[in-house]
Amino acid sequence: MNIFNRNEYLEKEIDIRLYKKKGCNGLRVYSIYIYIDRLNECIDSFDQDGFAKKELEKLLKYHSKLHFDYDDFPTEMKEHIRKLYEFVKELKYKLNIPYVGLYQSNVNNAISDFISKAVNWNFKVNDIVAAYSPYAQVRDYGLILVDRYVNYIYVCGDGDVTQDLKGKSTYILYKKDNFNSYNVNELISLPNVHNVISFVNNDDFDIYHKLYIKDNHRRTYIKILDLLTKKYPTDDVFSIRLKEKTRKIIERISYFQDKFSYGRYERNKSKFKYEIKAITANNQSLIHDLKEFYEFRTLVGEAEYLTDNLGSLSELYSNYHKINSNLHDSLNVIKKNRFLYRGRSKGSIFSEENLSAILKTMLEIKFDNNFVSVNQEAINGAGFTDIEIEINRVTVSIIECKLLNKNKSNNIESSLSKGIDQIIYRYSNPIHKYFDMPPKLFLLLFCVDPEWGNIRKKTFESLDAYCRRNNYKLEIKENYNTTTLCVSLNKEDANFGIQILNLDIVICELEDKIDLDRTNLKPYDKNW
Repeated sequence: MNIFNRNEYLEKEIDIRLYKKKGCNGLRVYSIYIYIDRLNECIDSFDQDGFAKKELEKLLKYHSKLHFDYDDFPTEMKEHIRKLYEFVKELKYKLNIPYVGLYQSNVNNAISDFISKAVNWNFKVNDIVAAYSPYAQVRDYGLILVDRYVNYIYVCGDGDVTQDLKGKSTYILYKKDNFNSYNVNELISLPNVHNVISFVNNDDFDIYHKLYIKDNHRRTYIKILDLLTKKYPTDDVFSIRLKEKTRKIIERISYFQDKFSYGRYERNKSKFKYEIKAITANNQSLIHDLKEFYEFRTLVGEAEYLTDNLGSLSELYSNYHKINSNLHDSLNVIKKNRFLYRGRSKGSIFSEENLSAILKTMLEIKFDNNFVSVNQEAINGAGFTDIEIEINRVTVSIIECKLLNKNKSNNIESSLSKGIDQIIYRYSNPIHKYFDMPPKLFLLLFCVDPEWGNIRKKTFESLDAYCRRNNYKLEIKENYNTTTLCVSLNKEDANFGIQILNLDIVICELEDKIDLDRTNLKPYDKNW
């Protein structure tokens, strides 16, 4: 590759003017002389030195920091600067590095912090991230396509959103006008629309990447909210509650926005309240409008809450679908290690509470995530939960544990009936409406006697008898493995309508073998 034809005297004169003028808008690169010197050095050793190649790409990507107002420079200097820009643009084209112009340099500053942070957010290749930047210079929304290395930025111009996204492995930032007019249906058809984040300044950067609603951008945020809820499948229990709330909020806010100017009432809040006190209660029309206005403010608050939590939607969604596998993996670890559930002195099985505590510890190890917390004996609904799993302070799973006693002939039926009753009256309709979304419900049966025969068959028979006794319609939905029954129970309730309970019944068989006393080399058996 050819190096840039230098004029060192002219470049130093330009740098002197730059130093006096400081016309780079606070950008870091002020010296054209140093920049060209490094540029030519990297080009000269490009083929032999891998480091030089990386350094050259870095220089080319951030060359936009050289942009400044040079209209009042002498003609000779202007021409030299234009030649440098053309040289860099042509070189970037040869190396397949997207060109970034004058406006985009400000955008680069606004999202430079995001590049370093995004690596730790576990985005997948080609995920699309809807973003908003509250920087003073860049009030733009964007769709960011995460590339394999998360290492460079490309700012799109005007054009169709979906066409610009196809086949690119770069960050893409759209101007607000383009983003407000995007085709929702076309964008939803892309399978990798992923998450909502926000950019903030370096000091206040939030690791949960929440999306903050601004008064003058509410319509667009609601559009993003609607877009994300359509992303997830309609039969996914994770998104049912979120979609219900979002649909209600969108419908009501669209009605209120035509009737009220939220910003006007916010700016004149004290005057607005004073005028209300001065008006008599006989003005029913105004009272109705006032109630609607406060309902509107409440709905806006709900929208803020939802979008505030959508920042961690990606983490919530991925961990929510790990619950089944992590639960079964934890139970397998417990089953394979008898010392976890048998007492050392006499070899007896631990109590139901101790088994729950062991399972809680195993689940904490499996998740190993700051977003996830596993709690024991937590208050939920109308009772205490044996084990509760929370993701970002949202209850996503409830596990009720029962230890089957082999000395009781009807132990399976009684334990199963008691466990289902606890779940129904504490966590199902109508009480489960308390939760932000329907939690996954598990009834875990610890059984100790391997000579009971087909415990799974007895469990199904007991479940069938329970449903007939309580007028429930039983539906076997699917089986994760031979130790799990995934069932749906529903019946017509006079007070609450159709009552539906989706429940996973998990059977964990614990070994009943006699452990050895390693000190005296004999079993823990008083008759031995």
